[in-house]
Amino acid sequence: MNSEADLLTHKLKEHVKDNWLHQFELDADKGVSSPENFAYRRRILEGVFATLFTDHSVLVLDEASGVYPALVKRGGARAVAACSPNELTCELISEVVDFLEVPADVVNSRMVGFYDAEPYVDMQYGGSYEFLLSLGQIWPMFRSSGGSFDAVVEACAYVVTDGLVFDWTDAEWASPPPPPEYNRLEFCRALAKKFDHVTCYSDWLVVATSTLPSRNGETAVRAVDSMQLMHCQPDEFCNRLYKLRPQWATGMISHLDANYLFARALSAAPTAAIEIGTASGVSTAILAQAIDLADKFNERSESRVMSYDISSRFYADPSRQVGDATREMLSEELLRRITFRSPAAATDASNEQGPNSLEFVFIDANHAHPWPALDVLAMLPALRPGAEVVLHDINLPTVNPEFQAWGAKHLFDDLDVRKQLDEGDAVPNIGSIWVPEEKEALREQLLAIADGHEWETSVPSELASSLLG
Repeated sequence: MNSEADLLTHKLKEHVKDNWLHQFELDADKGVSSPENFAYRRRILEGVFATLFTDHSVLVLDEASGVYPALVKRGGARAVAACSPNELTCELISEVVDFLEVPADVVNSRMVGFYDAEPYVDMQYGGSYEFLLSLGQIWPMFRSSGGSFDAVVEACAYVVTDGLVFDWTDAEWASPPPPPEYNRLEFCRALAKKFDHVTCYSDWLVVATSTLPSRNGETAVRAVDSMQLMHCQPDEFCNRLYKLRPQWATGMISHLDANYLFARALSAAPTAAIEIGTASGVSTAILAQAIDLADKFNERSESRVMSYDISSRFYADPSRQVGDATREMLSEELLRRITFRSPAAATDASNEQGPNSLEFVFIDANHAHPWPALDVLAMLPALRPGAEVVLHDINLPTVNPEFQAWGAKHLFDDLDVRKQLDEGDAVPNIGSIWVPEEKEALREQLLAIADGHEWETSVPSELASSLLG
């Protein structure tokens, strides 16, 4: 018997037909999976959702499935709406967001359109949203507007106060082909007439904002234009770096996990990235390269990586120091960005960094319960609200059955906070959690998780007492 998720997935695919932007599958755990060839695009989009849209209201223009409003809301938007002129599409959107348990307004309106090349807007929604997300619409709108990017921008800007996000397509498949004036540069020029900041992310995403969004009282950095800096997609760039790992390095993150870590660090662009669990140092190299690229794009040079390990020697080969793989993989210039601290633990990292100072932490240390929960507890004073914590081996017992250490899985599964899995992996073994504004509520959850499962290893009594009370 087909599950509700299977039936809704079938209905979704029948409705969107061959629309490649909406080839999603839903599962019984309220998850959303996408094709492997969509993984990079989805990561870029979710990076924008988790930064630009956080705590803002967003309209998803001419939505076809209901999945994008759900992803936007899960990314941290304060409120999300989706519009469509098609009643059946609106019904599907409502079904999908209800199934995914995501609150979203569904508006049966075209909202923005063109008739005889003249712009049309639904007047009652003027300035109703802070941001508009338009996917797969730029070529149809350009064509309907009579070939005027100015008209497209003017119409879309009518319903927002802060900014527009479009995915660009060269529409080389169109018949007849687009005219020469249909190009991304001309589109950006039209946006620049209306908005103060226009940025192209990679080769296909265009973002225009009135002001740069703020994060905890500071001006947020721009997300990295991967094509400009790397001349390839982030996954390809990371794979090249990953291939430089020495043959002796074992027990490090997989190439898919490395891609996720690289993309998250690149998107977060922290001034300080903290790693708990150095081991060989392959992941340290990934982090250092990501923040170096983020620094180049944001025209700064002060960012650093600090990596902590309880041992000074690599556990699989005591003849080597922890972090030796980093020293073989990176240039001297990049190595100067890294500080290795060993023997040292999460408590040392937290004490050294100071309260509410950190925005990005990667934890890949002792996976036996309760250590992952204790590591986050130890880091909590230093984590600022909104900070991202990337956790590795969240499905370790499934991915590597010989290692039945459940601590990271218990932690990730039990936490009731905003979180994200690596959707590019069939069995995700890495994911992110975000620190809520109420850090004490997170602390209570961590204490409950530590106490809620049988301990798989011992913890020094003094440390347990200091962290668990």
